[in-house]
Amino acid sequence: MKKILSIAIIFVVVLAFAGCINVKTKINVNKDGSGTVEETVLMSTEMVQMLKQFISGFAGDSTNVEEFSLYNEEDLKNRASDFGKGVQFLGGEVLKKEGREGYISRYSFENLNELKFDQNPSNVMPEEMESSQQEQKEYIIFSFFKGDESEIIINMPPASKEIKDINLNTDSSDISDLSRIKSLMKDLQISLVVEVNGEITGTNANYVDGSSVTLFDLDFSALLDDTEKLEEIKKINPNNLQGLKEIIKDIPGISIETNNPVEIKFH
Repeated sequence: MKKILSIAIIFVVVLAFAGCINVKTKINVNKDGSGTVEETVLMSTEMVQMLKQFISGFAGDSTNVEEFSLYNEEDLKNRASDFGKGVQFLGGEVLKKEGREGYISRYSFENLNELKFDQNPSNVMPEEMESSQQEQKEYIIFSFFKGDESEIIINMPPASKEIKDINLNTDSSDISDLSRIKSLMKDLQISLVVEVNGEITGTNANYVDGSSVTLFDLDFSALLDDTEKLEEIKKINPNNLQGLKEIIKDIPGISIETNNPVEIKFH
């Protein structure tokens, strides 16, 4: 799909995150270490329409309004390599529900040891919305040990840089700046769940539901009335999810696994 001017792309990315993106990922693991990745991405229909008009305006061709879609099979096929060696795209479908639209995509892997997951949500965006700037990668790495009782070890990204190293030099007394942050995060939701095809016999994870372990479930709307937390977030690179997780981990209603590595035994 055709790229547009990088300045427009960056602006579109900003709008995209103001557009209330919802990204849910589930990694299913079989007893032999193979499995699937299922990713659901949704954005408000209103914002999608704005993006269509914006991209069309820069392209100078009204037909591009219809061409733009959050679901693009070519992009999703290319994304398979981002998950690691040997990952294959299985398919996907367009989703439309409750004033939102997007897609669900599915991938398969033969060896969990080869799987890696970039927890930053910007990697799910279509090609038109990619930034020309290099994105920070924060990979979650998996290790698998097969046996009568198989084991998964999940290594989360290393601790983020200190806040002072990535300070955006914003004025903490600027109310309008806090309002901007609220608009960017009002409906931003990101989650990652690992589900085993079997029975969990032991784990140090904090959020376990049957055969599923939640590594994080972030609903940023939960922090909008917490001025102190918002002030801290002003100083963090918005692509630094690990830094954001450190700030909001104690907010009620938000689930963030604090153990690292996370160990799961199952049969």
